[in-house]
Amino acid sequence: MAGFGNSDDYMKGEIIFIAGEGRSGSTLFDIVLGAQENAFSCGELQNFTKKGLVNEEFCSCGQRVPQCSFWSEVSARWSRERTLSLEEYNLAWLRYFGSYKRVFGLLKNAILPSKQFSDLVNDTEKLYDAIFALRGNDLYLIDSSKLPLRILLLKKMKYKVRVMHTVRQLHGVILSRSKSFNKNPKKGIEHDIHPVKPVKTMISWSLSNMLTILFSIGLNRNKVRYEELIESPYLIIEKQFPHLDSQYKKVLQSRGPFRPLHVVAGNRLRMQETIYVEQNGSSNQNAAQSAFIVKVLNSIFY
Repeated sequence: MAGFGNSDDYMKGEIIFIAGEGRSGSTLFDIVLGAQENAFSCGELQNFTKKGLVNEEFCSCGQRVPQCSFWSEVSARWSRERTLSLEEYNLAWLRYFGSYKRVFGLLKNAILPSKQFSDLVNDTEKLYDAIFALRGNDLYLIDSSKLPLRILLLKKMKYKVRVMHTVRQLHGVILSRSKSFNKNPKKGIEHDIHPVKPVKTMISWSLSNMLTILFSIGLNRNKVRYEELIESPYLIIEKQFPHLDSQYKKVLQSRGPFRPLHVVAGNRLRMQETIYVEQNGSSNQNAAQSAFIVKVLNSIFY
């Protein structure tokens, strides 16, 4: 396959970056997209180093990331090529991407990068290189890291990047974040999850969607509404990827089964052996009773 764009600098292959707020279907979308021919689902690649290599959390294959046959090889290749040590890489990541409060410093470095920021960009690109190299002829690498700040880093790389902006109606996200879960690493719950106050969710949801739109300027950005993906995965995927192979079309039309191979981090859904996209109207149950501010925010970003 020829390189993308008009420059020989573009690598072969395309990064599909799933951005937006958490609890908006990013892990499900990642796995569904990764089931097509010549595509690979990474999961939340931004958490590969800290959660995967340092904390040794589980890959969807059932092995801890350092023992996983795929990610252990990725790690070995990457360690031979990168500039920063693993500790330095994680510290640099926290410095620039650890909080939305760092956005102005991040923007400054996106224009006038420091050496540390340049090393972070180059080493992250080499991580993608290692994955593409091991996957052979894959055309799409799917990264569901979600964090819109990561888009600024991706813009600095040689890969062609397509942003899939997943949006779920705000009341659905509020409902999802009102639930609690106990720690269960083997099921993909690496720590206790506590309910989040609705006001905090409103702020985070609005900020994530606004920054995804802003930072995606100059890139191919496609909005994917969670509710529409659940309603008809085939129509949503076909709209974004018109040249689908016949076997993948059948799986989409049957709403599954989809099988996560080596998905790191992300929703506990990834730890299921097989996944079907089930229709679920629960996210709309409280729409009529939603507060006025929720309806206003939905009208802006949804």
